[in-house]
Formats: sequence, structure tokens, C-alpha cells
Amino acid sequence: MLLIASVVLVFIFITAARTFGADWARVTSFGDFDLSGFRAHLKDSTSILFFQILAILGLSFLVARIVRRLGQPEVIGEMIAGIMLGPSLLGFLWPDAYTALFPPASLGNLASLSQLGLMIFLFLIGMEVDLSHIRNHLRAAIFISHAAIVIPFTLGVLLALYIYRQYSPAGVDFLSFGLFIGISVSITAFPVLARIVQERGLLGSPTGRMALTVAAIDDATAWCILALVVALVQAKGVASAFVTVVLALTYVLVMLFVVRPFLNRMGTVYYTREIIGRGVMASIILLILGSAVLTQLIGIHALFGAFMAGVVLPADSRFGHLVAEKLRDFASVILLPLFFALTGVRTDFVLIFKSGAWDVMGLVLLVAIGGKVGGGMLSALLVGMKPKPALELGVLINTRGLIELIILNVGYDLGILTRELFAVLVLMAFITTFMTGPILSIMHRKRSEDVPVAVKPPSARGILFSFGPVLTGISLLRIASLLRKEGERITAAHFHRSSELLGRDPVEGKIFRALHARAADSGLQLATVEGVATDISEDILSTIQKERPELLLLGGARSMFSKNRIGGKVGEVLKDASSAVGIYVEKDLPEEFRQAGILFSRRKDGFLMDYAERLRGSGVDVIILPTTEDLMEHLVAAQCPFPMRLDNDLYGEFDLLVVSVPHWLEKRYLYSDWMDDPPCSLLLIRESSEPAGE
Repeated sequence: MLLIASVVLVFIFITAARTFGADWARVTSFGDFDLSGFRAHLKDSTSILFFQILAILGLSFLVARIVRRLGQPEVIGEMIAGIMLGPSLLGFLWPDAYTALFPPASLGNLASLSQLGLMIFLFLIGMEVDLSHIRNHLRAAIFISHAAIVIPFTLGVLLALYIYRQYSPAGVDFLSFGLFIGISVSITAFPVLARIVQERGLLGSPTGRMALTVAAIDDATAWCILALVVALVQAKGVASAFVTVVLALTYVLVMLFVVRPFLNRMGTVYYTREIIGRGVMASIILLILGSAVLTQLIGIHALFGAFMAGVVLPADSRFGHLVAEKLRDFASVILLPLFFALTGVRTDFVLIFKSGAWDVMGLVLLVAIGGKVGGGMLSALLVGMKPKPALELGVLINTRGLIELIILNVGYDLGILTRELFAVLVLMAFITTFMTGPILSIMHRKRSEDVPVAVKPPSARGILFSFGPVLTGISLLRIASLLRKEGERITAAHFHRSSELLGRDPVEGKIFRALHARAADSGLQLATVEGVATDISEDILSTIQKERPELLLLGGARSMFSKNRIGGKVGEVLKDASSAVGIYVEKDLPEEFRQAGILFSRRKDGFLMDYAERLRGSGVDVIILPTTEDLMEHLVAAQCPFPMRLDNDLYGEFDLLVVSVPHWLEKRYLYSDWMDDPPCSLLLIRESSEPAGE
């Protein structure tokens, strides 16, 4: 609904802007209603900025959700959204709307906000440079990293030599142009790579760990080279460049050997969310901005200063985790999409058609992909990796994404890149980022003849529950312990969406602690499944296929715009799960379950008797509640082993009421008041779709 509202507001703005666009000075009125004030508000720079933010965030959110379902990182969707809002699409299809939404005079405000977002982003990326992890794989990682930079960098410089006369801006010397093209084709985007490695389950593999280490070294090396290039471009002579380099080295040494120990000490004092207050966060923001301003004054760009501020912060400490947690959502949700939009406004792919730059586009892709994949694979083979992991490593480090866009924008701002070449390099960044996921999928796809047909997966009896918040997990653990039969195991599953900004997410690894403690108190063994999800419903269904539980437990879904407790992700799992599914709706969970009611609404509800037996085995008094006299007589004739009474709506006396999902769906209108305030805790159960004996 918020997305729709954003789109509607932006549409109103564009329509109004087009209406008044022909003559902004004209006073338009209808009868006694003078719209000149409305026209003035539309022209106001603040109003334009707000409409720009609405359009950018709304479209970014929508496209990111779409590409996530296609197995791509959300950053791909945000890149696409930025391009869609630029001259390549919106400006090409609807020029008036593009001009109204992004008038040239308004781009300064957008650029300032995006720069702030980039500083916070680079600070967080700097925190991801895990120096201890790099030391653990130092020799091989440095060799692979440097080879994967030197080979494409050299090819990039040769390419720059070929295109210099035609595509370099006037007044740019070849040294600056060649070095910048070399950097552009040799970058690896650490944050996107980290997300792909997590989502593909490669974090524990030697290839995944090596890829992250190589990417971290790549990022640090690339930023140092970029700082050198910027210094050369902005310097006014050899002496000036030498002074800039000396000042830059002095700055780095001070950050590593003066600021870093101070921050380490700070991390030992401020280590809890309660202690880290506004003053501490203000100090961190001042550190980021101060470091950025200092490097800008030195002449090596403000973004390098923000990156170094992250490098010297103790990321592995609790202090570093909390600082990152406070900053990353604001940067990723609000500020970074503004950067993508600004990049989209600057990028006009139509220029590639007009200028006939397809030959250069092909050469750039050949150099970027061949140099990075080939260089990474060749160097990996030389350090002893097998061919397939070496190729996989080369494909992984070919990912560019956001870091590439940042560097390209730096080059564009410095006047090193023309608009045509900027568009070519942005398209290269998009293609090399997009291709990583599909290539890995093809590499990991097993041929059908390699899979044994006669072997069935083992049957693992037990109860699986999937949860989001920890409190929901504790409640589901209690229900699982009540329904557990002797010898059955209980498995807890938690899937989380990793941050787009940080490859490591230290908070999630601790989410099972409370559940393990509660299970130990009850004398239960608790197995766990944890993962980074692109589609949580699909991951739950995949876990069902792997674990083969008798029962899956989920928490009842809540929605702002619907009272249906079994909709959304819960409904998707309910529709496709092969196991029995229980949906728990909590109401004042008691310390001890004493009495449960089983609502018996049709003869097909006989499967609920198994859950009645399970509850009774856990010491709960069970009462069967037939909804009609015919069902009562049927149960009496079948010698039901439980006490019974006709359903009389006295549900508040129970600690738990068990209802079949078909009955709930059929009679949902009768229970409309229960959606917000059920009389007691509910367990809605759908029987297994697997044939008996499976």
C-alpha cells in the first residue's frame, strides 16, 4: 500500500508538472480557485526532492523484490530501478516526465544525499576487511588477488591505449585515463559477492572463503590505486603529486597505529546497546566525516577516508557489530537507492546506439570478463586449486556491482570519462554482476543421470518448526515439546535476509541461544537449521524435503491489511508442503498447559486424534468437541477414548484449541472476532499430503 501511494503521488506530481510545464509563469485558475500557489510548491526544490525520493524508493523496492524472486541480489534490482528512472528509459519514453522529475537544477541535492550514503556504505565496507582472515590465507589470497587485478588491469590499460583518442575527454592525459580504465575492469564488489556466497551456501567451502578473502584484498588494493589516480589527476605537477602521496601514507599510518588502538579501547568500554548512546554514535559519524574531509583535503577523495574509518574500527567486537547495526539499514534502505538513481540519471544507454560504440562495448566486456575470470582461475590453479573450484572462484570475483558504480561515478565527476564511455562501463558493471548467479547455478546443476533414481531420501521422523523472532521460536518450541512422541527429534529452522551491506551478519548466529537454553531446561535435544534466504517460503519447503518431518509448525501470520492468519508466506508453505502443517496462534501462553480442546467438525477430522494422543501423552487433559450431534454419535460408535461434549462455544476455558485448517477456512466468517483476539491459543492443523507409509 505504501508503494502504491508513492507511485500515485509521483504520478500526480509528473502530471501536474507537465500541465504547468508549458508556461510556469502563467497563473492558472478554475473559477475562484487560484492554483498559482500549488504551482509554486511544485517548483520548490524541497518538494521536487521529496517526489524524487518517493519515486526512487518505491521503484527500487518493487524491482528489488522482483529480481530477488529470480535469484538475484537486491542490489541488481536497485541498479535496474536507477537505470529505469534515467534517460535510458524514462527519459526516452516520456521526456516531459523525466524533465519534471529530475530537472538539472535539482540534481545537486540528490548528489549530496547520495554522497552521504556512499560515505556510510564505504565505512561499513571498510569494517568488512577482516585482517585476521586475510592473514589466515595470506600467501595464496594475495597471489590470486594481485593476479586477478594485474591481468585485467594490464588489459584495461592496453584497451585505453586503443580508445584514448576517440573516447577520452579533452585535456585528460593518457596516464590518468589509462589507469582509470585499468581500475574499472579489475574491480571486485565485495558486498554483492558476500551476499552471493552466503545465499549459495558457500561460506563454509574453501572456494567461498578464498573468494571473500581475495575480494577483501581486491577492494583495499583498488581503493589505494584509485586514491593514487585521483591524486595524479588533481595534482598540478610531479612535486604536487609527490606531496599528496606522502600525506596519504602519513594519513594511513596515523589511522592504523593511532586511531585504531583508540577505537579498540573504545570498543572494550562500549559493548552493549544500552551503553552505546547518542554521544557514541555522534563520535562515529564525526570520525567518518572527519576522515572523509581530511582525505578530500589531501587530494585522494572523501570516499577513501570513509573506507579507512571503517578499516580501523574493530568490526569483530560487539561494539563494531552494534555500530554497523545502527547505520546499515539507514544507508541501504534510503541513501544508496538515491545513488543508484543518480547513476541512472547520468547513464544514457541510447548514446551507445547513437555513437556506434558497440565495438568498444564488446572489447570492454571481453577485457573485463576474460581478464578477471581468466586471471582468477589461472592464479588459483597455480596455487594448487582444482579446475572446477578455480573456475568457480574466477566467476565469483568477476562480480562488480556497487563498488564499480562508485568508482565510475568518481571518474565521471573528475572528468576522466565521457558520457558515452560512462554508459559503456555502467552496462559492463551490470552484466558482470548479473551473470554471476546464473553461471554458478549452471555449474552446480547436477545432470539427471548422475542422481541415483532408486534411492529415496531417508525418512526422518520428528517435528520441524520455523520461526522469525526469538519469542515466536520459544512458543513454537513449547508446542513442539507437547506434540513430540518418544524418540522423535525437534528441529528449529531460522532463515534471515542478510544485509546488502555486510557479508558477515554476527547477530544471526546467536539467535538459537535462548532456544537451546529452554530445550536444555526441558531435557530436549534441539537440532537447528539456519540460512540466508532469498525466498523464505521456498527455503522452508526445501528444508521439509531434506528433513522429512511428520509435522511442520509455523507461527500465525499477521498483516496490516488482512486478518487472514494463514495468508502470505504461511499460506504459500501451507499450499505446497508435503508434511502435516500446524499454524500456532498464541493467546496469553500459560506457564503450563492443562487442558486442550479438539474441535471435531467432520469425519475427515479423524487425523486430529493423533494430536489428541500426543497431547495426552504430555500430561494435557484433552476434550473432543464435536460440532454436531451426528458427529457425537459417530465418535461414540467408534469408541472414542477421550471425553466428549457438544461444541458450546466455551473455548476460553481451554489453554489450547486444535482446529483443522479445512474447517477454519470453511467457517472463517464465524471466527472473524478471533483474528485479533482469540479466546485461547489456537493450533490450526492441515494433515500430511504424503500417502500413508511414506
